[in-house]
Amino acid sequence: MKNLPLVEKRVQNAIYLSFLGKLNFSENPNFKKRLGQDLGKAYTDIEKYNNFAASDKAELLE
Repeated sequence: MKNLPLVEKRVQNAIYLSFLGKLNFSENPNFKKRLGQDLGKAYTDIEKYNNFAASDKAELLE
C-alpha cells in the first residue's frame, strides 16, 4: 500500500472502494484498527456513505 499515493487519484479511489467495500469487521471489530490511519478513515467514509445511501433508499420505498 505504500505505493498507492503514486497512483492516479481516480485509480486510487477505485482501489479503495473495491478493497475496503468488501471488508467485514462484524465478527472482530478490533481488526479495523489494524488498517492504519489512512485506510481506516477511508473505510469509515465508505461505511458512512453506504449507510447514508441505504437510509435514502429506505425513505424512497416508504
